[in-house]
Amino acid sequence: MKLYRLYLTVVLLVCLSVNTYPQKTYEIVIDIDSTEIGYCTFEDDEGYFVSIGEVSNKDFEEVGFKTNGIVVKFSDTTDILIKTFVKVDTSIVFQHGFQKANGNYIVIGRLSDTITPEYSEYVYLCELTPGLEMVWERIHPAPEGYPLNLADFLIDQDNNIVLCASMKNWPYSNRYLYLAKFDMDGELLCSNFLPDYNVGIYNDFILKPDGTGYYAIGGLNQDGGLTRNWFDIDTELNIVATGGPLENMLQHTVTAKWLSDGNLFIVDGESQETPGAYCDMQVRIVSPDFENTIADTVFFDPDNVYAPVYDGMDFVYEDLIWTCSFNETIPFFEGVETFKVYLFDSEMELKGMKVFGGDSRWWFFHLTATTDGGCIITGTEREPGATTISETNYYLIKVMPEDIITSAEETPFENDFDVAVFPNPFTGRLTTETTRENLVFTVFDNRGQEVLGGKITDIPKTNFNTGGLTPGFYFYAITEKGRTIQNGKLIKQ
Repeated sequence: MKLYRLYLTVVLLVCLSVNTYPQKTYEIVIDIDSTEIGYCTFEDDEGYFVSIGEVSNKDFEEVGFKTNGIVVKFSDTTDILIKTFVKVDTSIVFQHGFQKANGNYIVIGRLSDTITPEYSEYVYLCELTPGLEMVWERIHPAPEGYPLNLADFLIDQDNNIVLCASMKNWPYSNRYLYLAKFDMDGELLCSNFLPDYNVGIYNDFILKPDGTGYYAIGGLNQDGGLTRNWFDIDTELNIVATGGPLENMLQHTVTAKWLSDGNLFIVDGESQETPGAYCDMQVRIVSPDFENTIADTVFFDPDNVYAPVYDGMDFVYEDLIWTCSFNETIPFFEGVETFKVYLFDSEMELKGMKVFGGDSRWWFFHLTATTDGGCIITGTEREPGATTISETNYYLIKVMPEDIITSAEETPFENDFDVAVFPNPFTGRLTTETTRENLVFTVFDNRGQEVLGGKITDIPKTNFNTGGLTPGFYFYAITEKGRTIQNGKLIKQ
């Protein structure tokens, strides 16, 4: 069965009713003849998904760079509402959002002049009705002289919005920590600019279980270079404690969620501290005091990979914990890539893994679990035939557990497969990664002669020694009970 892949070309306001059978699994690709990026998606209490991001002009090198906010509301591929929010004299980026208790939506973003949106000077908040009509807007200046990037936000125990942002110190690499708290009407309650503490856009920001404050987690720096894994922040937005490295550093894109047993489930990118690892996806369970790693595993990848930047892991039900990884190459680069979607339980047991893509490049910002047991991944996809930095489309993919656990030939996705074979090109070893059992891996030369083969015995990874193969082109096949379920090309260097 082929996946329904919906392409939309829109101008300003479009309400679509596509005459196709609604599916729980689908992709949506939005092209507005400009650069489109999806940053975040959340589910409302009516079963709709609300996705927010930015659109910008492609010819910015000639006319100047300008961005506008975009909101995409949908329940499935037959029911989609898209609206862009344009300000004539400013650039605006929508980055985060959630549903308010009254049923409306709060959008959090940043605003700047039209010439240099990367130097955003204001925090922007607005409230939208379910029909995407504006209720109010609030604009608050950030600390003067530093461009703003909104790393994360949370809703605290007093029902306030707490924002964690980084302020880039151009031309240096420092990203100063900026914290701000707002009420549900977008009014600023308090803020704190902390140039002695550095935080990037890849860190996570979570509420402490006892409601006494917040944690910023992952790849932080203090006092000009001291590496920290976490900052303990009180409700007045002051840092009261910091913590050093765990057994392995928290690196790259970090997402942390509390489990019901009080421990933290963390997904991040591993570094060289694990032999052979660099920018590989690490999954771990950590004690609530950050002192002990209870479980830890690294999923090695032939490429450098990230989890989605703002939120790379989520769950509604603890037996269905979702995460994914994608190639860190910027999506407008040449070539193609695959991305992987993983499904775990609360004991960190891998329930399934599926490989998607292979025909484009992606960059993901957000993964959210949905109440039907699935997840939605939000980001941007390189346009077909793209040749410049700005040619990307808004990209959404909805995935269900059965898509991950079921064999690839039975899912609605056209380009997914169950077994990752890497590296490619290879030298002295090939590795297969899969959760399926009773499979056979066979390699053929360009004459169709079998030159290597064997059962895939170790789950999830089995290694095959390729030292006896001469450099050149090869083909592989993966079979189950004599039936080919996957094949492809390989190159030995």
